Amino acid sequence: MAIVVINKSGQEFADRFDGVDIDFPVGKKVLINEDAAFHIFGFGAADKVPFLSRLGWMKHSGELDYALNKLAQFTFQSFDPYAQLEDEVPSASDSEEATEEAEQQLSPVASGEVDEPVTDGTGDSTDSPQSAPATTSGSILSKLKGA
Repeated sequence: MAIVVINKSGQEFADRFDGVDIDFPVGKKVLINEDAAFHIFGFGAADKVPFLSRLGWMKHSGELDYALNKLAQFTFQSFDPYAQLEDEVPSASDSEEATEEAEQQLSPVASGEVDEPVTDGTGDSTDSPQSAPATTSGSILSKLKGA
């Protein structure tokens, strides 16, 4: 799970997590992981005091309201990057329909209109062309020869 953070404080803000500098420009969405959000802002923690102290926003308990107001100028929203992907993954029936549609669009068409699918007449698509019977009544060769 990731967290989208928006800095609405009116001042640029930056911190560091796991050896990486993270900038929070005013009004911009910044995507960070939950561990970074917890470390920097105390995201998910009931007691914010240690985090507010680490940020330097409060030095003693008398500054708690000031520090909480400063923290309130940041908005947090959970974001699951995989949720959108799951919504876009087609089901098996969707895949079959798409495959059939693509095959219809790509199938070869004889010089005239053909109402039935054109086949090589072998009946089994696993047979190689060399093992196919020469001609049958339903083969494409017989149709092209005019038989």
